Amino acid sequence: MLEWVKKVQQEKKMEELVDKELGSNFCRIEVGEMLQVALLCTQFLPAHCLKMSKVVWMLKGDGLAEKWATTHSHCNSTMSLSHPSNNNKSTTSTSKHDESGLNRSSSMFGTTMDEDDDEHFLDSYAMELSSPR
Repeated sequence: MLEWVKKVQQEKKMEELVDKELGSNFCRIEVGEMLQVALLCTQFLPAHCLKMSKVVWMLKGDGLAEKWATTHSHCNSTMSLSHPSNNNKSTTSTSKHDESGLNRSSSMFGTTMDEDDDEHFLDSYAMELSSPR
């Protein structure tokens, strides 16, 4: 099933993933963003999967473009699973930089996994704690 979803994403056929009753009454950009987050959650190694707080953060529009580009470029160089036209993601996002100018955004393989420093992380963490179980 995962391979089928990846193929649908590469071919940009989002309508195959959306409830048929919606017809064409859905936002392709939002479906594409949700699909990207979902695919980021399906990394082979659990350590590379997103934390739920990071998923919430990305669904709000923060950091998705950077995380997708990191994962996407890794897939291009190692497994050839991605399609070049997907590099034209319209969502824009800014990187978080500290005083030294170093990028603080998390990388796919944990080399800079300091998302605890992100200003949005604490809000997402509090949201997770306050949500119903």
